[in-house]
Amino acid sequence: MTRVQIGRSRLRLPFILLFLWGLFIVYGTTIPFDFSAGSARVTAKIQEVFEQPWQTTSRMDIVSNVLLFLPWGFLCSVWLADRGTGYAVSLIVSSLTGLALSGFVEFLQLFATTRTTSLIDLATNFSGSMMGAVIGLLFARWASPLAKPWLGRVVRGWPMIAGSLLVAAGLMISDLAPFDVSIDIGDLKTSIKAARPIPFGPAVDGSETPAEPWSWARETLTWIMVGGLFMLAFREAGWTGFRAMGGSAAVAGGLSLAIEVLQLTIRSRVSDATSVVWSLSGSMLGAMIVGRSGAAESRRWLGPAMALWFMIGMIEAWTPPNFAWPESPVLSPERLVPFLAYYRSTDIHALADLINQTMFFVPLGTLLAARFPRISAWACVGIGFILGVVLETGQLFIVDRTSEITDALSAGFGAGLGFRLWRWGESIRDPSRGVARYRVGSDVGPSDRSA
Repeated sequence: MTRVQIGRSRLRLPFILLFLWGLFIVYGTTIPFDFSAGSARVTAKIQEVFEQPWQTTSRMDIVSNVLLFLPWGFLCSVWLADRGTGYAVSLIVSSLTGLALSGFVEFLQLFATTRTTSLIDLATNFSGSMMGAVIGLLFARWASPLAKPWLGRVVRGWPMIAGSLLVAAGLMISDLAPFDVSIDIGDLKTSIKAARPIPFGPAVDGSETPAEPWSWARETLTWIMVGGLFMLAFREAGWTGFRAMGGSAAVAGGLSLAIEVLQLTIRSRVSDATSVVWSLSGSMLGAMIVGRSGAAESRRWLGPAMALWFMIGMIEAWTPPNFAWPESPVLSPERLVPFLAYYRSTDIHALADLINQTMFFVPLGTLLAARFPRISAWACVGIGFILGVVLETGQLFIVDRTSEITDALSAGFGAGLGFRLWRWGESIRDPSRGVARYRVGSDVGPSDRSA
């Protein structure tokens, strides 16, 4: 295999992700696809654009537009940087292609009866593309070259430690979403008054909080799983016995405490010291279970981990268990058309729900890839989607829960992402396996060497 062929194989994933994100932007900004606006309505929309060019509905709408196009700029700049394109050209192309895509979407929205065309959308989308391009260039040109050698050493030498760091980052992102950060003094005072610094106790302002046994059960099971992983990581680092168990509980408790403190700056989150208690107890229990197994292989825990993950998923999706026969219509458009419900209640919390649903299924993909070496990416995506459908179907029979196909699609995507993460780790540890069958920069493959 030549160097050119190797380079093209490396570029395939960023380009595919860029193409898919572009399709998602067009889909998400034109849903529900009603392009029946007549000439009079289109003319009125154009006139409104010139009369009120910077009209917007809310600050949240501006934030959503920026966030929607930020991945476009990031992926485009990474793709161009990998091709050897210069900094200035990558930044300009990424920003202008985002602007062109936004212009195309705004043009389509002229003919959509439920959509509004405005220049501020064009400006915010362009800003998001430019911001993403800058981040992508920083990542591709500086962060990635510096981090790759260190990350490669960690993944090759200490895979359990690398997995633990990834899980810790995932927990931070999940528990801090939707990232509506505010350091305003008034907002911080409000968050502190609503916080519960004493486990199982009242808030600072004296208000009582009802018991949440199902939420506590989910948290405990989650930290049991995390504690077992941390125990494997400490064992990999040479720690054994009570030292490793105590280290696992300390790290889990410290991580949970850091999350609860940071939640004081998230306006839609409530800091609760009870979560720290469950993290300590759950992680200690998970570490004890793994620690009592002696020097058994980490692979033996894959099956129990998948079972525990599914239990967590059922508790998350099917609680509180207020089961009742679903109201008609069961198969409404909001449930069957992807992202339609998000369009009708678009806000940053919908984005957070989408992120959390995707990230929850990432561990499933990694566990499947680790347990079944011959499984394909599409098989992982299919399994994640089917399990997502099962969980969403159960929500049809639960009062105050919403079931929709979007969550099932997010589940499939998350499982596929987990599969890719595992295969990427395999390729670092053994370049003859996974997605990197050939070393970058090598002119011959394994079969050529043997010849």
